[in-house]
Amino acid sequence: MKSKVIFTNNTARDLPELCAGYTKIVIISGDDTAGHWLSSIEKCVKHDATSIVFESGEANKNLATIENLCRQLRGLGVDRKSLVISLGGGVTNDIVGFVAATYMRGVDWLTIPTTVVAQADASIGGKTGVNLGGYKNMVGNFHMPKAVLINHEYLKTLPEEYLVEGLGEIIKMGFIYDKRILDYLDELESGRIEGKALQKAIELAAKAKIEVVEKDAFEGGQRKIVNFGHTIGHAVETTSLWSDKPLKHGEAVSLGIIAETYLSELEGVCPSGLSDKVRDYCHKFGLPESIDQKTGQILEKITADKKNIGNTIYWVLPTGVGKGIFDHKADPENIKSAIEQIIK
Repeated sequence: MKSKVIFTNNTARDLPELCAGYTKIVIISGDDTAGHWLSSIEKCVKHDATSIVFESGEANKNLATIENLCRQLRGLGVDRKSLVISLGGGVTNDIVGFVAATYMRGVDWLTIPTTVVAQADASIGGKTGVNLGGYKNMVGNFHMPKAVLINHEYLKTLPEEYLVEGLGEIIKMGFIYDKRILDYLDELESGRIEGKALQKAIELAAKAKIEVVEKDAFEGGQRKIVNFGHTIGHAVETTSLWSDKPLKHGEAVSLGIIAETYLSELEGVCPSGLSDKVRDYCHKFGLPESIDQKTGQILEKITADKKNIGNTIYWVLPTGVGKGIFDHKADPENIKSAIEQIIK
């Protein structure tokens, strides 16, 4: 099943038709988004709808949250002919998608992403999942949403730091798949992350993800390419959850793409100096370039990454600007050296 991805400036026009014909409609939103946009979406639905608000954030991305939401759906009498709407960022998308995939063995859902990370990447492709025992997205599945409504209006209430962190995913896509994305990032000014250039960068990144997913929905091959930066990125992100300042996902990805591009250089896969170009983009927007963690901590998380097969770590590495490879086996010493590139 393919998702219908709609770039819109008028949710009230596009949403009602998608909601027609269902026995029940339930909007599920994280509390960080509900105060800004939930009442607006309820009006846009133009059908009887019930809303559930849960405590969002990476710390609540777990099976306990899934069980709680499923129990609420059961209490509302949600059946297999019901529609679930996800309203929020990447964490909300992962949680609500997993609920929709598993409740009664699957109900229809659609997603309305409200962050840069979600609009450019997380809402597209039907990947859902939650964390388990300190490991990122260890439990999940593929469940394609009926539709994705991308409306840049919902970025207006985002604090600057959340606009910036979303650029980590966009920079990633520019270096691994479509170098045209970087042209629009060049138009953005540090401290003014807004406007048409941001919208175009988001759309190009989203369309690139759509193109990849349509070729390989279940990550058997080409779709792995969008995991660039995520092997080391997920490791530093999960390790940071117990620190005073946990990393946002896009921030972790920025660290991941710097380190993994350096790994590509060490492995002779890409030209020397490409990691400096990646670092320059991260630096321009104030994304993190280093982190106060231990190399051993990061390696421990990497060895348990869900993308591994047996004891072998498979890497996505850029071969130049806008192109890359996947399923690359790297020298352990080079992996260690690449991690050390981002250690303070």
